[in-house]
Amino acid sequence: MNTKEEILNATFKLFSEKGYNTSMSDIAKKVGIKVPSIYSHFESKGEIICLVITLEIKSFFDNLVTQISMLDQANEKSEIKLKTFCFSIFTYFSEPDRIRFWKSISLINNQEIREKCRIMVKENEIKMVTLLKPLFLEGESKGEIKCESLEGSAYLFIAMINGVLDSVLIYHEINYITSELDNYKKKIWQAYWDGIKG
Repeated sequence: MNTKEEILNATFKLFSEKGYNTSMSDIAKKVGIKVPSIYSHFESKGEIICLVITLEIKSFFDNLVTQISMLDQANEKSEIKLKTFCFSIFTYFSEPDRIRFWKSISLINNQEIREKCRIMVKENEIKMVTLLKPLFLEGESKGEIKCESLEGSAYLFIAMINGVLDSVLIYHEINYITSELDNYKKKIWQAYWDGIKG
């Protein structure tokens, strides 16, 4: 791993712990270099954090596109497809640092960077809804899902996932037992499915 990659990896970890309060000194210390060395790779803390966030957002949404593409080809019932997709997101966020990282984005006190990140997340969320709609439409046509609004159902799906991830972060902080947390996810999924099944 080269120094630039080490800086980015360290910044990811530090951003998940300290948010935008991460300093160049923190980054340098984590990597084991002097602060001036960072400037041979990046112009500012903002540039580093913005790049780390951009890479993480791209990684997450690329993962979603891959998952949905595989599910589109699967000959499974809608419940299985949606549950598989849902739990693949839970797996992606299995490390609390990753959830904290995403939560820290909305708390960035640099207005320009926060707005840029908000736009990136929103654009990708719209793409996610666009990718989810065919799964809901297929389920509706087979009588497996009842949905008055495809877009509403997709956004409800996203809201359910966000709520579970918030809870995972809270429960992890109080050392909640993993098996109980997994059970919690399953119960939330079942409640969601019971609400939309045909």
